[in-house]
Amino acid sequence: MIVRRGVRGTARRLPAGVIAGLPEPLEEKRRQVEFVLGRPVVIKQVKREDPDFRGRLRVSEGRLVIEYQVAQPGYFWEVETIERLLLLALAGKTNFTLRESL
Repeated sequence: MIVRRGVRGTARRLPAGVIAGLPEPLEEKRRQVEFVLGRPVVIKQVKREDPDFRGRLRVSEGRLVIEYQVAQPGYFWEVETIERLLLLALAGKTNFTLRESL
């Protein structure tokens, strides 16, 4: 069973698709955003048919959910997308979709 500590230090089971092993610099940014916003930040891989979709952020059940398009699980070329969405969350965005083209 994979668990991650929440904002209040309680262990919880990760939902399906949630990344358990982000690269350390990205995990540190995730924790910083979690601390500043005062809510859990969940990062999930998604597979969309839309070729322009890169990622999105939204609030669901009190959590900030960041979803990003994954091409090959385990490879982190998506790091830039996740970083951009974390920065948008810090800027106050709670519902945003990042696309390849405008």
